[in-house]
Amino acid sequence: MQGEKPTFPTRFFRVFLHPYTRALASIGAALGLYLGLSARGYPWWLWTPACFLGAVFVLWLWLLMAYGYQKRTYPYRALEAKRRRLQAQREREER
Repeated sequence: MQGEKPTFPTRFFRVFLHPYTRALASIGAALGLYLGLSARGYPWWLWTPACFLGAVFVLWLWLLMAYGYQKRTYPYRALEAKRRRLQAQREREER
């Protein structure tokens, strides 16, 4: 049984909501804050917690985006799963 080709939004969100992408974004946020604050001359005891909070904030935003995407696409994904389940059941009955 060959799967259907995923659409652009499906492929985009598979990559966008992937755990590695999430980790890279949080590391990028922490690194960006570090470079920005240390270049402006802020002491280490100020930019260290700021980098941690920036990374946590990015992870929190990613969680909200993932929840919104799952909530928005649930009816479509449920219909697709039902269609696949019924098709597999029909194939089993034909054998």
